[in-house]
Amino acid sequence: MTPPSANKRRRSSHNSPGHSSKRAKRNSDGTASRRGSKQQNVESIDLVDEDNPLADTLQKQRAEQVQAQGAPPTDAPVRLSNLTCVICMDTPKDLTATACGHLFCHTCLMEALIAGENRVNSHGEQRRSQCPVCRKTLSRTKNGDVIPLALKLKNGLATQPRRKRTSVVEV
Repeated sequence: MTPPSANKRRRSSHNSPGHSSKRAKRNSDGTASRRGSKQQNVESIDLVDEDNPLADTLQKQRAEQVQAQGAPPTDAPVRLSNLTCVICMDTPKDLTATACGHLFCHTCLMEALIAGENRVNSHGEQRRSQCPVCRKTLSRTKNGDVIPLALKLKNGLATQPRRKRTSVVEV
């Protein structure tokens, strides 16, 4: 057994109330600083460059985006040539809509839904497939969840010459 006095800390030999065992902080000039001393005034410098062309461009883009968000929606129809499938980033082939209104290529949507059906959650349960845009639960087999669209495009007419009308003259 160790004697109880061996576990106790030793006190410093200086018992005067004015002396502290902590070190005093030093200033940059080497003198000791005190807690109650006045702090030096620190000059602040603005590091933002006012004439930065990148900042001006970004500010203009932000203003345009805010203005576009506040603008009322236009009633102009959306051109199919402007649409892109968010999965393959190409113009949609065999355009297919979901019940939530998002448009995809038919094969892209089917592959995404099949991949969703094959996923398993952390509890080992099979997950349901979801819309790739808004995550609404969809089913490949349920009527109304996947809507193939049949569209008749005008581009075929532009390449074919017009038929000349022949008039029938009765004698």
